[in-house]
Amino acid sequence: MADGPIRMGIVGCGGLTQSVHIPCVASLEAFRVVAVCDLREEAARRAASRLPGSRAYTEVTRLLNEPLDAVLVCAPPAVHEEVTLAALERGLHVFLEKPPSMTTEARAAWSTPRRDGSSGPWSARCGAMPAPIRWRRSCRSGRSSGRR
Repeated sequence: MADGPIRMGIVGCGGLTQSVHIPCVASLEAFRVVAVCDLREEAARRAASRLPGSRAYTEVTRLLNEPLDAVLVCAPPAVHEEVTLAALERGLHVFLEKPPSMTTEARAAWSTPRRDGSSGPWSARCGAMPAPIRWRRSCRSGRSSGRR
C-alpha cells in the first residue's frame, strides 16, 4: 500500500451510510473514498456527490475493479459474505458493518492469515472513531486485523 490516504470503496449507500459512515470517513484524512456502490442508483449517486472525486456504481464488481486499498461494507447482512470474500480475493482490507452475516466456511476463509497482508473483516461501527483509527494503523502495517 502506497503512502497517502487509504483508497476506499463503500458498498451500501443507505440511510446509515449517508448519516454516519460518510461523515465519519470524510472527516478522516487517512481515507479517500474512490467509489461507492448501491443497487439503487440514486443512493449511490447521492453518496458520491458528498465525496468529491468518487464514482457511483450499481454493481459491486465494477467498484472492486477500481484502484482500492480497502472496502467498507455497509450493505445488508445477506450480501456480506459475497462482497467480503470478493474484496479479500482481490487483496483488499475489509471493514464490515455489524452484524456480520457469513457461513462458517466464509468465516474460516477470512480468519486465515493472508499472504498479501490484507486484513480480515473488521466488524464495528464507524461511528466509534477509535475503530477506524486502529483499522488505518493495521492497513498501513500490513497486519491482519481479525475481528473487532
